[in-house]
Amino acid sequence: MLALEKRTGVLRQSITDFVAGRRRLQTHNADALASFFKLELRPRENKGK
Repeated sequence: MLALEKRTGVLRQSITDFVAGRRRLQTHNADALASFFKLELRPRENKGK
């Protein structure tokens, strides 16, 4: 987690709490992690409605 914190700027405690389901990520932290993992975040499509 230390390497991830250093490379993304997201605190280890924030990552740990998010993974454990104790906390949500702030948008800028989610963006930093998504960029690091090369993920594209998009709104969920409503299926069947």
